[in-house]
Amino acid sequence: MGFFTRTFLPNKVRRVINPVGHAKYSARRKFVPKPVRQFQHLTSAFRNPTGYAKRRASYSLSNAIRRRLFK
Repeated sequence: MGFFTRTFLPNKVRRVINPVGHAKYSARRKFVPKPVRQFQHLTSAFRNPTGYAKRRASYSLSNAIRRRLFK
């Protein structure tokens, strides 16, 4: 989903919009052990540093907008 969708729509609404993606995520959450998921999340910064930096910048910008709008 795009930047504006992520910024202005709550997660529950985004899940309803894309139920297949949510079903895939919930299945992964059930069948993959939590330590494995945590390790994969930690290594994502090393595997793809430019993508990680882009995501961090996007999240920080969207969080700043949310803090100002929903203060």
